[in-house]
Amino acid sequence: KTENSCPQCKLRFFWLAAYTPEGKRASLQRVERRDQEGEEDDDYEDIQVCEKCKQVGEEATLLLCDGMNGTCNAAFHTACVGLDAV
Repeated sequence: KTENSCPQCKLRFFWLAAYTPEGKRASLQRVERRDQEGEEDDDYEDIQVCEKCKQVGEEATLLLCDGMNGTCNAAFHTACVGLDAV
């Protein structure tokens, strides 16, 4: 079962539209609210990979993004973004 939210910004959507090649709306239908269901894998839940160097480790030097209303989970080592310390 797949949830009805945008994979990029995570905003929920409630309508699904189809358009013709000319840009006219061909159909519009309401979708029901659905939440992602599945088994949680706790082994990988807390692993953070640096977006710049793609390495795991040195968690004490990771900066974690909480932008986009908390939906951005990017991580960067301080050294990877040019910082000696925070």
